[in-house]
Amino acid sequence: MFDGRGLVDESYKDGSGSEHGIYQAYKLALYLYALQATGTYYYGEKDNLFWSQGANDGFHAGYDQAGAYADLPLSTRKRVIFIVTGTALSKAFCSLLA
Repeated sequence: MFDGRGLVDESYKDGSGSEHGIYQAYKLALYLYALQATGTYYYGEKDNLFWSQGANDGFHAGYDQAGAYADLPLSTRKRVIFIVTGTALSKAFCSLLA
């Protein structure tokens, strides 16, 4: 389901108006965490995750194929997924959160 930019799942393909054609950034974070946990992760895939970080050190919840941010809600649970994934991937990412 990873197409090099994000996960193409059912909500991306057939979701409601606000979800159709929108990558969910937290799903990318979960995917990267699973790859790292199974030892199949290679560095470079994290670029899209880092790209979803906003100017205020928060995260954008979604983005489209062109890279435009989608106005989607970002819950505390989704923020935790970003933090746990980032911590697992690199110490450099943690310094961005400080």
